[in-house]
Amino acid sequence: MKHGRISGKFYKFVCRNFPYRVTSREVINCINNILNGAMTENKAITTLQGAETELKRQKELYKSNVECRKRIG
Repeated sequence: MKHGRISGKFYKFVCRNFPYRVTSREVINCINNILNGAMTENKAITTLQGAETELKRQKELYKSNVECRKRIG
């Protein structure tokens, strides 16, 4: 959202797919490239969708968080 260079579409994508670790290397690199004008948002989304290891890790964190909430509640 910095200086209007990042749209709500990209922001929503990052928040939904990387809820636990937005500071992962892939996300930071894509955001910096968008802000510098070296990459479009659509290309960044495609790149981040290809980062399977980080997406898998995020899903595992979500799954363990849900399990933990069920145990506590």
